[in-house]
Amino acid sequence: MGDRIDKSRDDGALDRIEYDRARHSLDDLRRAEDEMRDHQHGQLTDNQTADLESRLDAMADQIHWAHQEAFVKPW
Repeated sequence: MGDRIDKSRDDGALDRIEYDRARHSLDDLRRAEDEMRDHQHGQLTDNQTADLESRLDAMADQIHWAHQEAFVKPW
């Protein structure tokens, strides 16, 4: 996901503010996973895994749409 965020920034799909927001969201997601694993002795429950995957999918969708919008911008 980090690579997709960087690529979207590099090709202009994400401006600096959107890029920072996406990076911050990804960092939050990683911290949340680390905290969940700390409380479960390194393992995630099925519900935790589903929650993290759902959040990651939502981020991917936002980046996809931002990328698509970059090609619609008038030049």
